[in-house]
Amino acid sequence: MIRIWADFTYHPKLLPLIFKGSISDIREQNVNLYEGLHIIVYDDSYEAEAVVEKIKGEWCARIIEGTGHSTLAE
Repeated sequence: MIRIWADFTYHPKLLPLIFKGSISDIREQNVNLYEGLHIIVYDDSYEAEAVVEKIKGEWCARIIEGTGHSTLAE
């Protein structure tokens, strides 16, 4: 599954894919975003499955409830 960096501090369930890390991952993987695309969103300590949506002209990732988890070693 495609992994795209996201800023989890922006919104708890709807993450815009407009930040430098997101754009870099999209370009490096040559991803064509479309509504309904299932992806993994991540940052340094957390990841979750999400569905891509276009809201007010911007691509966002809506987290799928129950799929998130910490990536930090416990």
